Amino acid sequence: MRTILFITLTSLIFLSCKQEGLSEQEAITTLKTELSLPRTIDYDVFCSDPDQAEEILSSDLVENKWIIVEEKLRASGKYFIKFTRKSEPYLLQTHQDIQKVKIAEVDLDRIVSIHYHDDGKLAEVEFATRLQKVSPFSVIAKINLTERRHQKAYFKFTDRNWQLVK
Repeated sequence: MRTILFITLTSLIFLSCKQEGLSEQEAITTLKTELSLPRTIDYDVFCSDPDQAEEILSSDLVENKWIIVEEKLRASGKYFIKFTRKSEPYLLQTHQDIQKVKIAEVDLDRIVSIHYHDDGKLAEVEFATRLQKVSPFSVIAKINLTERRHQKAYFKFTDRNWQLVK
């Protein structure tokens, strides 16, 4: 009986000290927390910039009533960009004549691979991110909205758990 108890206790101690591999779910949870995902991508609209006004006029933002571009002095080419009520859900902070607008949210799409180094105590995690909740203002941001960006992060096994290396 003592032998069975001894073997059981030894097995439990051995199993509790055993290092486990980094699970995909643990990597996802940690990456989302540490990288603050999903995260908003914004864009600065300079409300009195004539070049930006021309860019907006050539997009469908005025036609679809997201923005109003007022000409201050037609001969001088000065404009003023105003946002309509329809655009309010996408408006972020304002500083003087600079209006930040929401373009999209970047979020973790999937874990591509997990590779171990240093006797299994260091894990290299390759993951893909994607853009979601794309706003109508994305047309002026000049970013690829369909690209899935691949990135790498490193995790280190310490004190019986995996931690993101910053």
